[in-house]
Amino acid sequence: MNFLENFKNKNLIIAHRGFRDFYVENSLDALINSSKNSDFIELDIQFTKDYTAIIHHDETLERMSNIHMYQNYKDLKPWYIKDFNYKEIENLDIKGTNISTLEEFLEIAKKKDIYFNLEIKQMSKDTNKIEAIDIIINLIEKYDCSKYVLFSSFNHEYLKLINKYNKKYSIAVLDENIKREKLLSYLKDLNAQTYNINKELVDETLIRKLKKEGIETLVYTINDKKIIDKLFKKGVKGVFTDYPYE
Repeated sequence: MNFLENFKNKNLIIAHRGFRDFYVENSLDALINSSKNSDFIELDIQFTKDYTAIIHHDETLERMSNIHMYQNYKDLKPWYIKDFNYKEIENLDIKGTNISTLEEFLEIAKKKDIYFNLEIKQMSKDTNKIEAIDIIINLIEKYDCSKYVLFSSFNHEYLKLINKYNKKYSIAVLDENIKREKLLSYLKDLNAQTYNINKELVDETLIRKLKKEGIETLVYTINDKKIIDKLFKKGVKGVFTDYPYE
């Protein structure tokens, strides 16, 4: 299965954390509404202490929640997600909403045909990576969402674990400011369908080379329309952005 075959548009706009300049990032409201004005959305996964997959970018709750108001948690600052069971944090105020779980989102994604890039954030050293990846895959299968998801991570070991299940899952390799030797073979070994990079790594010759091998380039996170247009002219397939492209 190739994730990009789901789209007819030549160039793709991806809602970064659900167009976070318009909505509360990674909230269900953001993910649902931004899917209406983008080709697909991007969301981030963190794991709680009891292995609940929640949709949250940061490894801590400090920036996005009101956890600082809870005196019984004051000694846990900066409030790493890995230190809390889901029940302890499910009712926190997240900029006017609540923490969402991956399971909650998948149930909606299946019903509404929402395509998404699921980025697996760096796990703590105490987290069993195999168990965590297994939880994600089981949820994807439970809600029959394998065609809707493009998996990505800066930790490529997670992508290798996903590939061990079988080759049906779509994989995006995330890199930032890393120029790899033998990049093509590296991406092929990871079963990559897309190479997700920052704009500093954009190389028109490389983009063409990868495209010939069936690997498209996606670039994050660009909020300038002129730059987005230039990237598309260079052959970039898709761009992650914080607000709708016009």
